[in-house]
Amino acid sequence: MAGLGARRGSRSPRTFHRRLLAPEKASGVGRSSAWWTTSKRKSHYTPHCYDQTSMNATLVGTRVTGGPRVASRLAWALPLMLFQELEAHAQLPPISGSAVKLVEHEDGGSPRRHERFDGWVENRGQWDSGVLFQASADTVRVVARRGAVDVFARAAAESKRAWIRIILPPASGADPIRCDHELPGLNHYFLGNDPANWTRGVRRFDKVTYPCIVDGVDLVLHATRGRIEYDLVVQPGADLASLRFECQGSQGLTLDNDGSLVMHTQTGELIQTPPVSAFEHAGRDSAAADVRFLLLSDSSFGFALGEESPSAAVRIDPSLIWSTYLGSSGAATSYAEYGAKCAVDQAGALTVMGQFNGSDFPTTPGSVQIPTNSGFGVFVSKFDSTGSLVYSSLIGATNALPEPHALALSPSGAATVVGQIVHSGPFANNFPTTSGAFDTVLSSPSGTGFAFRLSPQGDNLDYSTYIEGVNDGPDATGVAITPTGATVICGTTYSSAFPVTQGSFDNNYHGFGDAFVLRLNSSGSTLEWSTLLGGSGGGDFAHTLKLADDGDVVVAGATGSADFPFTPGAYATAFSSSSGTTWVARLSAHGDLLRWATAIGGIGGSASIPRVWDLALDGLGGVSIVGQTGEATFPTTQGALVPVLPQFYPGELASSYVARLDASGSNLAYSTFVGFGVNMLGLVVDASGIATVIGNDRLGQFPITPGALSITSQSRDVLIARLDPIGSRAYFSTWLPGMNQDVGFDIAMLSAHRAGICGWAQSGFFTTSGAYDSTYNGGVSDGFVAVADLLLQGVRQHGRAAHTCLGECAMNATERPTAGSASFGFYCSGAPPFSNGWLLLGTERALPMIIQGANLLLDPSQRIVRIPVRADYIGFVETRVPLTNLHWGDHFAAQFVWRNPGTCPGNTGLVASHALLIDVQ
Repeated sequence: MAGLGARRGSRSPRTFHRRLLAPEKASGVGRSSAWWTTSKRKSHYTPHCYDQTSMNATLVGTRVTGGPRVASRLAWALPLMLFQELEAHAQLPPISGSAVKLVEHEDGGSPRRHERFDGWVENRGQWDSGVLFQASADTVRVVARRGAVDVFARAAAESKRAWIRIILPPASGADPIRCDHELPGLNHYFLGNDPANWTRGVRRFDKVTYPCIVDGVDLVLHATRGRIEYDLVVQPGADLASLRFECQGSQGLTLDNDGSLVMHTQTGELIQTPPVSAFEHAGRDSAAADVRFLLLSDSSFGFALGEESPSAAVRIDPSLIWSTYLGSSGAATSYAEYGAKCAVDQAGALTVMGQFNGSDFPTTPGSVQIPTNSGFGVFVSKFDSTGSLVYSSLIGATNALPEPHALALSPSGAATVVGQIVHSGPFANNFPTTSGAFDTVLSSPSGTGFAFRLSPQGDNLDYSTYIEGVNDGPDATGVAITPTGATVICGTTYSSAFPVTQGSFDNNYHGFGDAFVLRLNSSGSTLEWSTLLGGSGGGDFAHTLKLADDGDVVVAGATGSADFPFTPGAYATAFSSSSGTTWVARLSAHGDLLRWATAIGGIGGSASIPRVWDLALDGLGGVSIVGQTGEATFPTTQGALVPVLPQFYPGELASSYVARLDASGSNLAYSTFVGFGVNMLGLVVDASGIATVIGNDRLGQFPITPGALSITSQSRDVLIARLDPIGSRAYFSTWLPGMNQDVGFDIAMLSAHRAGICGWAQSGFFTTSGAYDSTYNGGVSDGFVAVADLLLQGVRQHGRAAHTCLGECAMNATERPTAGSASFGFYCSGAPPFSNGWLLLGTERALPMIIQGANLLLDPSQRIVRIPVRADYIGFVETRVPLTNLHWGDHFAAQFVWRNPGTCPGNTGLVASHALLIDVQ
């Protein structure tokens, strides 16, 4: 999305070509600092437009400075390549906000939601000479001409077509249009039988820019989620009143009540959604900007800015890719509807499962739909990367409430769900089980555990089985899938008849409830092994588990037993709390050996039983957990974000914490409380153990990082926070605001900085334009599903990261890149441990250059700063890059490149992170 803004400066906009001298020598192991200065020499000013001497055009609207040039030979790359100081172009970033979408409107229907976009294709003779670039989606085709843009739209499944030509202001022809970010692959056009008329090697680009359509305004054509859009990049001081678009082919223009611009044609309507934008004031938080369409005549339109603010930029917050409700009317019961867990498959699709409570919950044709007389049960729904619903299946039971607790995906994307069935009526064997499954006969009238697996398309119940003993009401709370498709499950049993196997770590029931861990084969028909885990005290509970790379099972829960089998050498081996103690353990892949088990708890007790909500493993086998405790003496580490137990929110008896143990279970790397009134429920970690957690901020008091998705709260909002590797501060924190109580239950990463999230929401939750369901459906709550980029304003990811033995080698910014900041910097995780490398600063290139196996995403023909860095034992480094001599609008790119010192077997030569594109705010 992009939009209307104002750039600091005079009415004739300027940018400054800044030279950044070589940084000072790095100091300290794993950290370095860079000090940039500006050379002030004689200069020459040129108008702010783009030079079209090459496809990767450079900005010539600069103040060019002289000054010394620092160079050094890059011995580890191309023999003659020199890494020189960065000459940072003060290029204005795309200023976002006025997202104007070209949407085809069907007669009597609603707009299509998701379309396919294959890039802006250059004209090299395959089309009429008046065409410069062309792009198509499923129902829209847009042609970029000199001084005009043609829009062709057709009604879905119909032959009706609409055409509009948007005539740009006369000044738009003064400078050639520019294309950016060449996409992989080439097009070939073999038109006719004369080879002389064939065209080969036609390139495609991510966006096309018309520079200077009026003084200080650029028009950018691009696409978001497959929809073709245009944005306006407006510099401060630009005269919006001079911007006028004429429309040929229309029968009139009108404004809808919501501010959309409607272009009427003989065959339908083209609708441009209303602009949404925000001012960005230097040193202050963002504020909403009143930008709207303005009708100038029956055939022309412009834009109006409700508030003049020539010193402020207009920007939109980092991107919420898509967000949708997922629910029913909720008429069947008073139970809440929610998305409990979500997971990402290898194709980047997001699967979410949870509880539904209405017969009108959305389903898809051909999916599994098992009827229920109660109207509630378990749903499993899958969304593709654009937010389109792939399938939605329902599993119900008569006179019973299936409560889903955990979700895991097989390598093929098949969803496995475990939970507990709570009986609310006559005892009946009516939960759907499949022939040949491990246990198809209900033995526990008070409730039972269950596990089922759907096919990857959601159209078949591959297996469904009970998980139980006799008369015990067990609960299945965690699940993971092995590479071969076997299912590992944890939970709690209250029966001495719970199925265990000979040779397992512990097959003796201790009484009062024991934790269990078991494994079913890939078809769910055979119990491969099963073990108990507990003591003789007041109950032992397993809450969640994950599988290590070697197949070991890491499981966490709570115990009330003083004789719980803690192992010698673990971090803590004593039961010390009357209310129960959190434990974490690691079992062998065959369940026959307890490698280690440790307690994590305080001394004394509290009114609440501790709970581990989620668990995650990093590249070194470190174990991170998020949970809750009411113990004031719960251990925290030096420098913790919140070192002491916060005051309890009214009605609550516990607070959330995040903690990380090393792979041996013998050292507590960090432990911190999260905050007053904050309840965190879901957790993911990256290769170096940086934790991202999701939950709910009941009071709206958690400190939000500037430049996050949302910095305003109605209280009781979804909260997402990303902590540094020692739990001392939040690199990123944001709310997802709504008007009522909303809770984030789980989070799964689609990539280093793109997260899928789910939970429950009430009316007023923020959904995106074109969402699958943007309307609250009623009842206690709806589920919600969303995908968001967890990058701060002014930071964009470029290219892909390499993988090391720890996982993805990813980089990010420590804070929003604000002009003058002395604390700005970058961090990298997933580097080879104890490796040396460089933080490179320069200008991005569209396609990577391969150097000793690493994808260099910076342009070696431009000047590059090289800052030496060294990764620590977890493959992490943080490097300060002060912005004390940069100004709003300055632009540069950054990337980490690492040597592999042999700490990552299989990696040779160099490895590189993705790059970041930085637009100084």
